[in-house]
Amino acid sequence: MTNQLYREFVKKFTCPTPTPRTIGIECEFPIVTHKGEAPPFSLIQRLFIHLEKAGFLLERDSFTGFYCTATKMAASPSSTAFYQDSITTDVGYSILEIVLAPQHTLYQLETRLTKILHHILPFLLKHQCYIIGYGIQPCATPGHELVMPKERYLFFKHFSYHNFIPPTKGFDSDHLAITASNQCHIKVNETEAIDAVNILNAFSGPLIAMQANSPIWNNQHTDQYKANRELLWKYAFPNLSQQLGIPPKFTSLSDYLEHLCQISTLLIPRDGTYYQVINKTNFNTYYQQKGVAIGRALNKKEIPITPQPEDLHHIVPFSWFNARLVPKYGTVESRMCCQQPPGETLTSAALTLGLIENIDAAKILMQRLSLQEWKQFRMEAIKHGMALKKSSHDMIGIIKEVLTIAYIGLLQRGQQEEQFLQPLYNRIKTLESPADIALALMHHGGMSAFLSHYAFPTPKQAEWHQYLKHSNSFLNTSLNTV
Repeated sequence: MTNQLYREFVKKFTCPTPTPRTIGIECEFPIVTHKGEAPPFSLIQRLFIHLEKAGFLLERDSFTGFYCTATKMAASPSSTAFYQDSITTDVGYSILEIVLAPQHTLYQLETRLTKILHHILPFLLKHQCYIIGYGIQPCATPGHELVMPKERYLFFKHFSYHNFIPPTKGFDSDHLAITASNQCHIKVNETEAIDAVNILNAFSGPLIAMQANSPIWNNQHTDQYKANRELLWKYAFPNLSQQLGIPPKFTSLSDYLEHLCQISTLLIPRDGTYYQVINKTNFNTYYQQKGVAIGRALNKKEIPITPQPEDLHHIVPFSWFNARLVPKYGTVESRMCCQQPPGETLTSAALTLGLIENIDAAKILMQRLSLQEWKQFRMEAIKHGMALKKSSHDMIGIIKEVLTIAYIGLLQRGQQEEQFLQPLYNRIKTLESPADIALALMHHGGMSAFLSHYAFPTPKQAEWHQYLKHSNSFLNTSLNTV
């Protein structure tokens, strides 16, 4: 690691933290038909054309030529360089990703998100399709047909196998074409960054437990796992376990950068084209320039590549940790939560923001358990959600402490943002996550009942509320809070 590379890594973290601290969101939403299936690719292309007519600027993928992003300028803090809101897709073309520029408050983000949804929803409803607040495509079977034909995503199969998906259907990496997360970026400075990323990774279990929302996928209705979305990473890239889940606890920014330099998925852009570095084992050996680095494009063209410090920013997206530092923005990114139900989209961001604002208290709680114990907590949460089994640790008690720390952090900001945490208090009271609602709705009423709860905007179906009142007392409580 060179001084030049380290300077590139830390420069955004040395910028002063705005007051109030800024936050941006990346919200992924499945788009489904009235049957709960993924819509045709052509519909997504027509959606982009619709957005252009609404004043958005469209971008095409340079390799395939398909529309891939719609952008619009956003009101943004003057100190923030990245001030475009964008609508794009994730790995799957049927997973719409809304990326909102950093704002000072959650209310500002809520306003922006509402405006963007108002541009999208009428078009989709006209075609009998819906955006759902759910963490995975409920019916779609993962395969190459669901992958967005975008240059960067088309490289993913080069890092994957056929342990789960046969060659005729695609690659294991195609599991990522059906997942939908609720991610956020919180501005942090160089003194906070390492504590922030360590805390959020350690707290993966509590955060997943409260927000598990992907039990039904591939048209399978079982309660084996409440947060299947989080499991699919190991299906997609079983050979890249060091880049997934909860990483080691980091001691410094230098230590974090050293870990990044061991990443082996090297995809570097040059002159508008992505090249996979095929003769270097990791970023460290690539950057040290011991021999010429050879890059290979999707069309098989090979070129020599001279490493640059800025190449660092192109390996960060392959650090698929539950939380990671993003040097391009000087933020910590929380990535482990499923997309949340309508009306609760900003719950995940509120929880993360509150923890960072109360970072000293969060650090004390983090130190109570070992890293291995936090990892076990995460696996229990993926499986059970809030229905955690008894263990040597009071996991529900820890979840309550996490929520209290976040509440105090938001209270200290003085923006009245603590109200965004209310759904989480309801879930602790009932010991149920959104996954339990999804399973009950699907069991009692099938896809129509499921969509009545998860689709934007949420139709109010009083008959289902009445039915579930008699069949499940918890569901009555939860549905009335939406």
